[in-house]
This record gives sequence, structure tokens and C-alpha cells, in this order.
Amino acid sequence: MNKRIISLDDIISNEEYGNIRSSKRREMIEFKKFRRLDVGPVASLYFESRDTMIYQIQEMAYVEKITREELDEELASYNPLVPNGRELTATMMIEIDDPLRRKNFLSRLGGVEEKVKIVIGDIEIYADYEKDVDRTTSAGKASAVHFLHFKFNDELVEAFKNKENIIQIGIDHEAYGHLSIVSDRVREELAKESNIDVDLIVPVPDSGNASAIGFSQYAGKNFDLGLIRNHYVGRTFIEPAQKIRSLGVKLKLN
Repeated sequence: MNKRIISLDDIISNEEYGNIRSSKRREMIEFKKFRRLDVGPVASLYFESRDTMIYQIQEMAYVEKITREELDEELASYNPLVPNGRELTATMMIEIDDPLRRKNFLSRLGGVEEKVKIVIGDIEIYADYEKDVDRTTSAGKASAVHFLHFKFNDELVEAFKNKENIIQIGIDHEAYGHLSIVSDRVREELAKESNIDVDLIVPVPDSGNASAIGFSQYAGKNFDLGLIRNHYVGRTFIEPAQKIRSLGVKLKLN
């Protein structure tokens, strides 16, 4: 089963959520601090995660008084925006307070969902957009909200993490052309979405302990000792024969 998928077991009751709602909101504001990027004066991308989607579902259920038995539709709507490990997902919002100005601006922004990109060095990754509903009307008016997927392969993931590469996010629509540079802090936060799904991080002792502890803290994964070293066995790599070395390893790690 894909552990990134949100199930009903991940959602607490509205009563329980009401008791922690204020603290959860503060926690989420802090979590989202480095997951937002403004592209030009009126467009913002909010990069999603499993945690942000659980929060959205909890908020929706609480505000709309949706019972647990009725949550299947919400789960089906929000799960596609949970990053799958080889993508970034984002909600793009066109934020203009004045209704008339917003209407006029959006009427010139048709097809903008096809013009959003991440630039890694000289590589451009254009977003795939959610096609559940038309985000641009037949008259060419754009929606103020868009749901985007930026697909990565292993090579692009490594390029994204490499701080020698400049990362930019841009919109190259004829009515709205802007580029924004992604800071190292935002890059580090978004790079966490490419972590491999694991339940537990286990080191090969003793030399691997420090690295495994550091990685578990960075990735937010559990750490435990699955291999126990017998410290009465000396260094095995210096033994003259492979058979002796193999026996030494068996005795050392049990």
C-alpha cells in the first residue's frame, strides 16, 4: 500500500480536532513558512505535502461538519495533491483583493495553468495541471486557483538538491511573465518530498551510527538498532583470508 495516501485512519473526529485546532493552526503556519513562493506581484505557489493535505481535510470536515462516514469524497479530492516522491505539487493562487480588478485580470490570463514551470539550471519542467474541472473558460477567463504537479525523475531530483544549481519558478504567460529564485531554505524544505518511503532507519554499526542518526532526524523517520555489534571481535578487514573475514563479520554482527 502506498504510505503517502491519506486514509480515514489518518483523520481524527471533529470533536478531537476542535480541541487542538488552535495549536494545529500555529503548527501549520510554521510548517508552511518555507513552502510558499511568490511569482510576480499577484501569483503565489503553495507547495503541498501529506501534512498540508491532512490539515485541509481536517479543516474542511470541521468547518462543514462533515462526518467520518462522509469523508470519502474529501479523501478522493485531496489525495491526488499528496506528492508521490518523484514530484512537487502546488496550489497556485491569483490573489487580487479588488473584485473588479481581479475579474479583469483573470479574463486576460486564460491558459496560465499551462505556463507554469520550474527551472533547474537550463532545464525547464512545465507543470501538469489537475483536469477535474476546466480552469480556463471557453471565453478565456482563468480560475484564481490551480492545482499543479511538477514531475521529476531521479536525475532531476539530484539536480534540484544540488545547491550549485540555481532553481527558479516562473510563469511565461503573455499577460503575466515573471520568474522567482528559490532560496536554499525553500529548496531544502521542498527536497524532503523526494525522500524514499521507509518505516525505520537502521545503521551498520559502529561507523554508520552517526550518519543514520543524522539522516533520521533530517527525514523525520524513526531510528533504531537492528544490528548489534559484538565489541569483543576485532577488525575483520585485515584478516588474510575471505573465509576468516566472513566468519568474523558473522560473529561481530548478530
